[in-house]
Amino acid sequence: MPMNKQSLVAAAAFLLLAVLVWRGCQDELDPDWARLDAQLRQEYFTLDKAADSLQVLWQSLHQLEKGDDSLAYRIVSTPYLPTMEFSKFKGFVQRLQQRPFLLLSSVSGSGTSTLVDRLSKFVASRPENILYLRCAPQFDLEYYRGFIGEEQNGGWKSGKLLQFFHRCRQRPEEKFIFVIDDFDKVNPETFFGPEIWEKFTDERHVVVYGQDTVVIPPNFNLLMVTHAGVGDRIKLNNEHFRRLSDPIYLEPSAPEMICFLREEYNRLKEQTANAPAAEKPGFEEGLASLRDTAHLKRFLYSFIKINQLVEKKYGPSFRLGTWSNVRKLYKKSDYGAVAETFIEHVNSLQPNEVLVQEDFDDIRHTIKANGRLPGTSIIAAVFVKMEEMGFLTEFVVGITFLILSALSSWYFFKKRQRFIKNYTDSIYHLIQSFEHGAINYDKASEEFVRIKKEVDGLVIQKKVSYTEATFFYNFIEDKIKRIEMARMVNENFRDLVRIFMEDNVLNESEHKKLLAFLEGIRHKISLQDYLRFKEEVEELYIRYRE
Repeated sequence: MPMNKQSLVAAAAFLLLAVLVWRGCQDELDPDWARLDAQLRQEYFTLDKAADSLQVLWQSLHQLEKGDDSLAYRIVSTPYLPTMEFSKFKGFVQRLQQRPFLLLSSVSGSGTSTLVDRLSKFVASRPENILYLRCAPQFDLEYYRGFIGEEQNGGWKSGKLLQFFHRCRQRPEEKFIFVIDDFDKVNPETFFGPEIWEKFTDERHVVVYGQDTVVIPPNFNLLMVTHAGVGDRIKLNNEHFRRLSDPIYLEPSAPEMICFLREEYNRLKEQTANAPAAEKPGFEEGLASLRDTAHLKRFLYSFIKINQLVEKKYGPSFRLGTWSNVRKLYKKSDYGAVAETFIEHVNSLQPNEVLVQEDFDDIRHTIKANGRLPGTSIIAAVFVKMEEMGFLTEFVVGITFLILSALSSWYFFKKRQRFIKNYTDSIYHLIQSFEHGAINYDKASEEFVRIKKEVDGLVIQKKVSYTEATFFYNFIEDKIKRIEMARMVNENFRDLVRIFMEDNVLNESEHKKLLAFLEGIRHKISLQDYLRFKEEVEELYIRYRE
């Protein structure tokens, strides 16, 4: 029984160790991979579903109690309705309400132009309330004069911006918005002039052109778009942000890409139904790809992770946005072109180190491993840390020694265990032979002594440990006591029977005494011996009773 418990504990320990090793070898699941499952199932409240919400937002912005119920929706959907969540559009409208200056920073294909166009129309409500300017590096003095103004014929002639300020003051109940694209191409101080630039910081600063004192109207909004990063001419800093506003970065968005893919599915479904038979296979390939959730997850994950890799290696301005050409590569047959599109885009910007296919190996591994990030297991992390600290070689040698030592110890333990088991089986066999009468007490004692001497020899040869031998000696001693007890009981029983049978008669009183004697020693002998003695007493009583 003790050996069985030992084996059970060893098995449990081995199982626990195996589980720990298995868990330690498991790479971590990428949160972006896990998050995509929920995003692919989620329903998004896009602008095409938000006609009533847009109208409520419009009325709140312009402080109107009622109006044309479809006006807000028509403004946002002209010339076409953007694929965008209502919450995103609403967020930008509310930002303009809280602070009139808004600076957007975006990458190629981020959909900024569309967002700015709809946002400015929604806020201004009328085309004449919008002033649009695209900056260029050659923004020079002549352009500045036409924009701010100039002295002419002894007087001051206001430029487009000052005229725009004037219209703002004429209609204070309306909102006006000035949209500046490519804001990073011209230094803002040069662009606005030092006087107006200073006034952006301190409203108390007095700016006078000719006979007009410049006032920035409260209903004037400024919406700036910068593609700061690759190709920018002006590095905007905290001084610029203090006067204007902190930049809001339009990040590549997986949910927005999902919204596009769903819209694309509906479009293809309608085209397939109306297309000639010869054109249907092309549409059906797209539909099949858009129905395959596993493929879409792979496509979206590649879009997210390649952008993250590009940002880490080159900077955020090297990324591609949701509305870049990548979105058109959702078909299974086009999947290989996703990485190529990023490679062409990044390398066209002439980075110090070119982007190559091998840079995406970890992303491909994660996709094949169902979201598991390579080299992120606990064991891998330990090895990396060891290598960084210069301890890896010593660690490998040490762990190899420990493994060999453990295997060696386990082998010798099992070998000693086998020796003990063989001798234990011999003892049990010896006891059974004695109890069945195959051997007598003297023979059994002689065998016990022989086995004990053999175990002594194993201890001397170090094939069995002293602890294991001590356990075995105690086991033998217990069995010897059992045999000795059986021998004494047998002799006492025989002596009592001999006394009662001296007159060749076993009366009722003597019969009861023999039975009482057996009951008294019952707990000291085996059940087999007890039944054998009792049967013998009953036979004597039947045969020799009075």
